[in-house]
Amino acid sequence: MINYVLPLIGLFLLLVVSIYVVVACRGTGVPLGVFGIVSIVMFTLNSNLISVHRYVLPCLVLYVTGALMVERRRLLAPPVFAAIFFGVVLQSILFTLFVAGRWAG
Repeated sequence: MINYVLPLIGLFLLLVVSIYVVVACRGTGVPLGVFGIVSIVMFTLNSNLISVHRYVLPCLVLYVTGALMVERRRLLAPPVFAAIFFGVVLQSILFTLFVAGRWAG
């Protein structure tokens, strides 16, 4: 799960928010959306997706788009906050495993 499912979820989320920011903000959101899409390309160049969930973590497009989604549509606040909460919990668990000396992707 850590080596296959989590990286694919991270890449999928990055793709979705990149497309959303390009469509929602049109002119001003294009550079941020392109950054997200180029990040996906760079993360997958070596065909090794094991650590992608760590690489996606600092991608700014996720957080800016999350704030944009909540600002524009209040109904999206619970799913956005749930995704952020899940990400924080997941990364905390993986970091704890890493500190304990266990392989965590």
